[in-house]
Amino acid sequence: MIFMADSLKFYLITDLHHYAPSLGTSGKAYEKWNNKEQKCLAETGAIIDAAFSKLIADKDIDIVLIAGDLTSTGAMESHLDLLPKLQRLRDAGKQVYLITATHDFISSEMEPLRCEGDELLPATPTPRPKLRELYADFGWDRAVSEHKESFSYCVKLKKGFRLLCMNDDGTPERHGYTESQIEWMFSQIEEAKKNGDYIFVMNHHP
Repeated sequence: MIFMADSLKFYLITDLHHYAPSLGTSGKAYEKWNNKEQKCLAETGAIIDAAFSKLIADKDIDIVLIAGDLTSTGAMESHLDLLPKLQRLRDAGKQVYLITATHDFISSEMEPLRCEGDELLPATPTPRPKLRELYADFGWDRAVSEHKESFSYCVKLKKGFRLLCMNDDGTPERHGYTESQIEWMFSQIEEAKKNGDYIFVMNHHP
């Protein structure tokens, strides 16, 4: 039996879909793409900045969870433009834990793009293994355990609480958990129980 003497508060954000301005924010190609997008591509940076300012202003909650799809199409330009925004949260004293998802790297399902005049052109691709290196400071650096194959990890958020960050983008079916990942997950659950910790999971796909 687990007794929780304290409570846990956190913010949960998902699907930032950040699009770096350097990828092009004008011209026919951009207008055509943006008109059928669910998000305002050129404004993603400003929207993220405004949201992060709200989080920073809240002195009561210092944990921020971000559940994947950090960029629009996995362009390296977008990842590099997002990193200082995340660092701003950390510099303000927030604990930031994130996972990546299928919009964050190049694959048969996702091609990074940029806009130039009338044309949609390839942007700099982000290989999936590079994500672990790019975002090492936003969760992996504080992991008590890691499933390296899937980029999943477990952290202790505070006394009595653990978080399993389960990356579900690495199977042939496009998303889901591998057998070894499931085994690792159950081992972490048992470890939490042994230590009397409450444990919960963050992943991207429902």
